[in-house]
Amino acid sequence: MYVMCTSLKMEERRDRDHRARRRHSSIGRCTSRLRKCRQPQCVQHHRHARGTGGTRSSIPPVFQKETGNTLALTWGTAATLTQRIEAGEPADVAILTRANIDALHKDGKIAPGSDITLAQSTISVAIKSGAHKPDISTPEALKETLLKAKSIAYSNPASGGASGVHFAKLLEGMGITEEMKGKTKYPPAGGNAASLVATGEAELAIQQKPEIMNVAGVDVAGPLPRDVEKISVFMAPGSIKITSTPYCANSKRMASLREASADFDAAMGP
Repeated sequence: MYVMCTSLKMEERRDRDHRARRRHSSIGRCTSRLRKCRQPQCVQHHRHARGTGGTRSSIPPVFQKETGNTLALTWGTAATLTQRIEAGEPADVAILTRANIDALHKDGKIAPGSDITLAQSTISVAIKSGAHKPDISTPEALKETLLKAKSIAYSNPASGGASGVHFAKLLEGMGITEEMKGKTKYPPAGGNAASLVATGEAELAIQQKPEIMNVAGVDVAGPLPRDVEKISVFMAPGSIKITSTPYCANSKRMASLREASADFDAAMGP
């Protein structure tokens, strides 16, 4: 199966371990439900938006052990994966943002009425593990924190990632785009801005919360203030018109996705 996934708290180690156990339990239930839609000894191609990164390390081994199928995962920004599907690249499952799913509907790549909502994610601020949490409670406090920071990291908006595009617009709205240019670092294409905090290359990072949770050595300082936050909704179409494994009936695929959606949402973290 081909899955396209886009790129979906460490206040106390005890809490993180509890969440990890909960995510693994949820992932187990999710893959058990998805295995209903399978053919033995096949390669299943999945495309996942990078924001669902909190699930990436656990899904493949659990799925492959329970189904006997090979899982080929492709991670990237929702915009990049959408372009690949639009260009005719096959995928059995695609987990993308709502806007990109809508674009595929418009281009006729997805059967009408087949998409399933899987999870939601906030754009959050990452800091080094154990570092003092900055005040980001209001747009004004966030602006002051950004101006005081020695360096920040976020996804290059040119790549089309939801967090990078939104944050660039936020800086513009605050009127501090020029002030931030000299201390802004972009991760490499397909990379995670929070990783630059872990390595000490950036003091703060702005990224989808599940991606921050997937990086060792960083904490989630909190989400963007309510007045400027952006909630990313991740969805999967039950029927992609270009698929590498046509064995699975659309109705059966949709039923499996619907059953798995709650577990996938739990796997993304609180």
